[in-house]
Amino acid sequence: MSVFVTRIEEVAADENDRRTIWRLLNSSTVPDLTTANAGIVSYRPRPEGAPPAELGGAHDFPEFYYVVSGKGVVAGPDGEATISEGDSFLIQAGTPHSIWSTADEPVTTFYVALRGR
Repeated sequence: MSVFVTRIEEVAADENDRRTIWRLLNSSTVPDLTTANAGIVSYRPRPEGAPPAELGGAHDFPEFYYVVSGKGVVAGPDGEATISEGDSFLIQAGTPHSIWSTADEPVTTFYVALRGR
């Protein structure tokens, strides 16, 4: 089949204290998919009184994000940028980064990780 449908309720959520992620398109959900991953990530607010944000890990591939709902911040080595519903941003391969909500509700994004060939 050349069209694959993945329903979010059929995908196990991966959750930690900062975010919940649903990996919708990957080699587990689409046979032979090796060049990209995609999904939904819901980022929580940073805890009140938390120290300045530490940058998270860097990946070997670029990541494209579209903000579905909410408001937040994306941070990288060059500083921080505010994000809100309708915004998109790209994180270059090898760039340490962090994303968090700046409101009581999560900031929810759709992402595509471009893994190459």
